[in-house]
Amino acid sequence: MPKPASIGDEEKDAYKLISETFPWPKGGRKELLRGIEQIINGGGVQKFVVAVGQPIRVTRAVKDNGEIELPQDVVEDDIMSAVRNAEMREELALPDSDPLDYLFQAFLTLRNTRVEEATLQPKVFVVKRLQQVRQWLDKPDMPAEMFGIDIIEHKDVPDDALLFVAALANDIDVVKFTLKLVMDMPWRASS
Repeated sequence: MPKPASIGDEEKDAYKLISETFPWPKGGRKELLRGIEQIINGGGVQKFVVAVGQPIRVTRAVKDNGEIELPQDVVEDDIMSAVRNAEMREELALPDSDPLDYLFQAFLTLRNTRVEEATLQPKVFVVKRLQQVRQWLDKPDMPAEMFGIDIIEHKDVPDDALLFVAALANDIDVVKFTLKLVMDMPWRASS
């Protein structure tokens, strides 16, 4: 069986580092901050050296073809940012289990997991495409929720993964733990 894809397994563009210098902005602190902001907004900044009265030295990562990628706007409440910054475990299905057995196993694992001595509560399921969950469960008309928990789509989730995201029971906004379930369907191949 092929190894399941992981978050970040897709191929990346090749980059090289270039060095640039910018003159010290004339004026006061506001002009300096405005100049720094313009440099950072130019994209690809990896290193930034500022010394009073000296030119500002910048190292940028650019694509091999010289193209600079502009920074992406970061959505503060992006669920995948929270998932990446929380503990994640892969929950393997028990032999001969079907999708519902696997989901109940995940709920049991979640119930028995403590983070910072706190109880966890299910927050959301995250998948690349909702259609994959519907196909996995053989429920083509299923709404975008399971067991009263929303299912949301995110482009950064591997094709065969279902992320079961949990938060602190006393603060549902604080994501602390994720179980990665693999939606391969070996039981369908044998029928």
